[in-house]
Amino acid sequence: MKTTSQEIERRQSPRYLVQGMVIAVARPPSLPPGTIKEISQTGLTFHYRQNGNNWSVPQSIDIIWADYVATHHLKQIPV
Repeated sequence: MKTTSQEIERRQSPRYLVQGMVIAVARPPSLPPGTIKEISQTGLTFHYRQNGNNWSVPQSIDIIWADYVATHHLKQIPV
């Protein structure tokens, strides 16, 4: 007998795939910068690399991205 599980979707806002290189940096710095994959009004999904056992709970993140003209930086977004 095959059992299937169905997860409840808890996202309240639609998510959009990010195009180009957009990174998230945790503050205080506890993780290496991570590449953002999806973003919405209420959250984001990003991949990061583990930094050994040196990890603490971040208080905020910075989002950094660039286009062909300028670099953009959203600083200290609370998490």
